[in-house]
Amino acid sequence: CALVLPENKPGDTLQISYIGYQSQKKVVQASASWTIALRPSPPTLDEVVITTDNDYLYDLLLKAKRNGTDEIVKAKTYFFLETYLDGQMSELIEAYYNGQYEGYKVTDLNIKKGRIGVKSVNQKYFVSTESSKIFLLHNIFLSDPLFPDNPLIFGRKKLKKSYDLSLEEIFMEGESRIYIIDCVPREASKELFTTRLWLDMTHEQIRKINFRVNQTYRHPFDLLGDEKIGHVSMNITRNYQRTGENVNLETIDFSYDLTYMGREGMQNAARTTA
Repeated sequence: CALVLPENKPGDTLQISYIGYQSQKKVVQASASWTIALRPSPPTLDEVVITTDNDYLYDLLLKAKRNGTDEIVKAKTYFFLETYLDGQMSELIEAYYNGQYEGYKVTDLNIKKGRIGVKSVNQKYFVSTESSKIFLLHNIFLSDPLFPDNPLIFGRKKLKKSYDLSLEEIFMEGESRIYIIDCVPREASKELFTTRLWLDMTHEQIRKINFRVNQTYRHPFDLLGDEKIGHVSMNITRNYQRTGENVNLETIDFSYDLTYMGREGMQNAARTTA
């Protein structure tokens, strides 16, 4: 910042100080100006560890969960997907949908136009059009047998029993104070998503969610014939934007990996990103 000090006279001594920085002294001279940069002070305190009850994090999550919007928004939606089977691309989809959104949820998707490419790998095809659409329409506030449960479907009692919450970071984004909260299952589980939430606590709304799980048996996939699915992992990220007083879905990014046993007894691996 720039300061003008008209009351000082030549020969006066000024002391410039700021919390956390080393002070400097300057002798006033006639018609003089300075640019002053203070050096950070070395730490003088030993490390301090502060602990507190994390009950307030459960309250923050439940408040943000309730503050969605019932406003229905219709928008053109772009969708892009790639699938790799045993490391080789086997599926490519690019499409445009007429989408309908209600706050945090996708309520309808109707394809307008698009293109799909499918290639055999080791004489096998992998097509995930409908199962991928299920990722987009997944209601994250309701328990669904096709997906692991997450913190947003629970009330306070079940939430505290199932998840341990920790505050990872707080930062400002414009006028919004954002809390990053990690939600980790209290016990190792194949039925629960590990979840990270970005909560706008100025407006008590969700701004971003990441769900991830490794080796779950709750998934939307099925195979034809005698083939059996083994390992399944998922990683899903939803971004929201605030428009006026409302919050609306902006993007959904997801990926999943699965392994399955073919008829000939060989294990195959598929990876899809969208």
